[in-house]
Amino acid sequence: MGIDLHQGTSFPVGKVDLMNLYPLSYKEFLLATKQIDALKDYYFVGGMPEAVQHFVSHHSYDEVRNIHKRILLDYEHDFTRPKISKVWNSILIQISNNTYEGKRGKGFDEAVKWLADCGLIYIVNRVRQVKAPLKIHEDFNTFQLYLLDI
Repeated sequence: MGIDLHQGTSFPVGKVDLMNLYPLSYKEFLLATKQIDALKDYYFVGGMPEAVQHFVSHHSYDEVRNIHKRILLDYEHDFTRPKISKVWNSILIQISNNTYEGKRGKGFDEAVKWLADCGLIYIVNRVRQVKAPLKIHEDFNTFQLYLLDI
């Protein structure tokens, strides 16, 4: 660190290992604190209360998956219009590619709004410029949809 405590003493060649140390990444922090398994569990279980409760009680990944499937099926049974189902399924199939822009999203506005109002999806508008505050640079014609849970 550039502090000379022992004036007149030479560098201890062969007795010192030099290293560059950097702050831990989030993943490295989880590994160091033995929490990486908890993160993996969260990725699989998610935040749906019934799935979390069952996982805490039984640690059964298979049953958690069955709970997820049932919840998704229940959502689909609640959709009364075909466009709602189409929007929902497009999110599930193309989670990172479902950007709705201009006319491509036309006709689906009501379905998207219904899913957002129910709390099943989040609408994230694209920004025209990455400048603070982002809110004033939003492009309301282009947006991405995300599911409510991981």
